[in-house]
Amino acid sequence: MKDHQNVTDHYTGEGGQHYYDSYQMRRSDIVDQHKADFFASHISPDETVLDFGCGRGGILSKIPCAKRYALEINPASAKDARANGLEVFSDPKDIPDNLVDVVICA
Repeated sequence: MKDHQNVTDHYTGEGGQHYYDSYQMRRSDIVDQHKADFFASHISPDETVLDFGCGRGGILSKIPCAKRYALEINPASAKDARANGLEVFSDPKDIPDNLVDVVICA
């Protein structure tokens, strides 16, 4: 259980804020678009997509699809993802069964 807590601490609380701040300095809309284009070539516009660990939602928000959901445990990143129009879950246990057609993780 200790390893799980270390991972959680990396993305939440004070560690999570540090991760978010450093991630913001490295983010790139160009890279997000490139990744979105790759995923979009494998996703039908009528499919529902979940981005596992979506960050700020920059990739998923650029993929043409019917519905977008995200999983993000970092509160600051989840706030940004919601601002990008995504419905965000903070715990995988909260995601209903059979909700999505495709799961991506980048």
